[in-house]
Amino acid sequence: MFSGIIGFIGAGNMAQAIAFGLIDAGAIPGKNVIASAPSMNNLKKFKEKGATVTNDNNQVINTADIIFLSVKPQYLDTAINSLNNIPHETKLYVSILAGIRLETLQEKFQLQCNSKSSYKIIRVLPNTAVLVGAGCSVMAANASTPEEDVSLVKSLMSVGGTCELIPENLINSCSAVCGSGPAFIFMAIEALADGAVLRGVPRDLALKLAAKAVEGAGKLVLSTEKHPGKLKDEVCSPGGTTIVGVHKLEESRLRFGLMDAVRATAERADQLSLMK
Repeated sequence: MFSGIIGFIGAGNMAQAIAFGLIDAGAIPGKNVIASAPSMNNLKKFKEKGATVTNDNNQVINTADIIFLSVKPQYLDTAINSLNNIPHETKLYVSILAGIRLETLQEKFQLQCNSKSSYKIIRVLPNTAVLVGAGCSVMAANASTPEEDVSLVKSLMSVGGTCELIPENLINSCSAVCGSGPAFIFMAIEALADGAVLRGVPRDLALKLAAKAVEGAGKLVLSTEKHPGKLKDEVCSPGGTTIVGVHKLEESRLRFGLMDAVRATAERADQLSLMK
């Protein structure tokens, strides 16, 4: 169990997924979490978990040992401008903002404090499945962050699932899969369920079966380490039902659509990376 204080500037869905996942897993007590946001809409959920809540971002900075920057990227400047001081020696900053580079965060901190101090900053791109221990995250750290701090954040994020340390130049491409990918799969689950409903299956049962089919497929890929194409072939009997469905998906360009979604998502993150 982590004995320090973890803070969140921004209390939205991803901040909740990370914080509540850690609390529910027993990795940190709720009383060791502090979160800030402009209103109580999201903060009340933190309060229900035993966390301290505030509208003052400075209280988070001054109280927490690890500070998650979890506002939306377009609100980053507003959040940083609200800070009276950004300590650089004892604090560790973890950004979950899509497209915002480590170098950009360093520059914004220095500009706000009129300082050339080096800050310990880690970028993490998680997904909301960290809430249920099935998340997939990637992370990168700047040169000012000691190895022990990198290991600490990796261990915390691993409580919620897989966490991989990668070079920052791969963050946008990887996050298009692990960060945005669940949205694409949610659409697939919904569509599979709709197809079953079309054939007369009750909605609740259709959704459960579709979600379990996706869960099982993912576990097979990870546990067997077989190529997905090989696993697909093992399900497709000659002249059978599944190969007919696979043919329709090829006709609909399913694979092209998913590949293009990842490409477009990563390119959007690249665009955000260029914004100051």
